[in-house]
Order: sequence, then structure tokens, then C-alpha cells
Amino acid sequence: MEPGNIAIINSHLEYIVLNMDKNRTLDHLLSTGTLTNPIYTRIMRISHSDDANRELLDILKQTPGAYGKFIDALYNTQQFELVARLQTT
Repeated sequence: MEPGNIAIINSHLEYIVLNMDKNRTLDHLLSTGTLTNPIYTRIMRISHSDDANRELLDILKQTPGAYGKFIDALYNTQQFELVARLQTT
């Protein structure tokens, strides 16, 4: 992920962590090839959703080009409030 996009994520980190639907987001990112099966499984095994969301965001920040795919995942899983917050920054 590009530094400017990481800054956007970081500026809304707590809101994203508390409000993102882990399962739907992970399923979409797996189906589009953004995440591999081992990473998907590792995050799904984290029982507390806030911790899982933090782990997912950490992985996405290290993945080139992941910001657009993350926005698409949020949009396609109807998490429109998250999309709006990230795109108005």
C-alpha cells in the first residue's frame, strides 16, 4: 500500500477496527486473490474481531496496491460508511 493510503487508514484506524465486518471483508479479499488462503485462515482464527481487523489492516498496509482492493471489498460488502470515511479524507 502506498504511504499516502497508509496515512488515510491510520487516520481512521480505530473506527475501521471497531466497525469493519471481518468475515465479509476477508471473504471478498480472498475471492479476489488479494489474500492467500494461509493469511485468510490465520486472520479467521483470531477470535476477537478487533484484533483480527488490526491484523488484516497490517497485512494490507504491506501489500502493494491493496488500498483500492480494500475499498472495493468494503463497497462490495455494503460497508458504505467505511468507504465514505476513507474516501473523504
